[in-house]
Amino acid sequence: MLTYFRPLLLSGLLLVAGHAIQAQTQPAIENKVFSYVEKMPEFPGGQQALFRTLSQTVVYPPEAVAKRVEGRVLVNFVVASTGQVQQVKLARGIDPLLDAEALRAVAALPAFVPGKQAGKAVAVAYTLPITFKLPAEAPPAPSPAGARPATEAHAPHPVGGQDALEAYLRTAAFPEAARQARFSGLVFVAVKVDSLGVLTSAKAQPGPMTKEQLKRVKPELLSAAENLISKGPAWAPARKQGQPRRGSHLVPLVFDATAGTISVYPRVRLFPDEPPTIEGGPQALSNFIGRNVKYPPAALRSRTSGTVKIFFEVSEQGLAENPLVLNSVSPELDAEALRAVGLLPQMFPALEKGQPVRSFFVVPVTYRMR
Repeated sequence: MLTYFRPLLLSGLLLVAGHAIQAQTQPAIENKVFSYVEKMPEFPGGQQALFRTLSQTVVYPPEAVAKRVEGRVLVNFVVASTGQVQQVKLARGIDPLLDAEALRAVAALPAFVPGKQAGKAVAVAYTLPITFKLPAEAPPAPSPAGARPATEAHAPHPVGGQDALEAYLRTAAFPEAARQARFSGLVFVAVKVDSLGVLTSAKAQPGPMTKEQLKRVKPELLSAAENLISKGPAWAPARKQGQPRRGSHLVPLVFDATAGTISVYPRVRLFPDEPPTIEGGPQALSNFIGRNVKYPPAALRSRTSGTVKIFFEVSEQGLAENPLVLNSVSPELDAEALRAVGLLPQMFPALEKGQPVRSFFVVPVTYRMR
């Protein structure tokens, strides 16, 4: 069964503290910072939008996951009279890794609606709690009952694999368009590679994000993501039954404007030796979705149709986790696609050097009016 989490880059490992944010009494900074004002600063969309933004921004450091470190970090900051987040400082930490990530996430927040005193915009000091919580250790899941289907086709991949792509991204300059837009978030780049290994197309689209993040997504930024992949490592062609052929693949990239870095989607292997698959193969997956998806009544009444694409991780145990809507049609169809994908049985995980690894899968859910 699919495990639902918020659409986080940390794959279900982060829980942002959900209680109310309270302004804390702090010494006035140059007599211009208030601890309480007549009209307190407000995050665009309210407190829940703030928590949602943080949940999509914070990445649980892999080293902290390996060390099993968790707990609550308190971060002080000032909402300036312009609404910008400034003077981000640690109020109470628990571990250098989590402390640094909490500070980075708060510093990356978009502007608030500034607070007001006597009708004038003023600076206000705040303290924000962020809780990092690890999931409970899950017992090993049983393997699918049948035999693993043979992989007929393998997708194209960079020469040198994921390691080569990550090494290139570490040295790549942060795109100017992303820097100017102060954009942090997930971007998917769909690539097409011909049978000779020539990259013929790189098309970028934004991942799931808040309205404030979407405002920062400009065509120039998506073009920068496309150019980044186009100028990266050479590609090896797709293969079917051992023969080179043209093919396509999806490369999810994480932009971090505060750190000025670009990286691949965390914790997953993008180009495994054997991709994840369901018992019975692609046709069995298509049949399963067809049997389980239902046309929402509201979508029928509005005669809404189209194809929703769902991106999700496949764990080392073959469990589908952390679904994201990659291609949206409407809220009703998106929600039903997520529900149907949530019913997927355990899959065969991806393999590298014969060992199971965490990877990802994209499944289309098509709605047609008859």
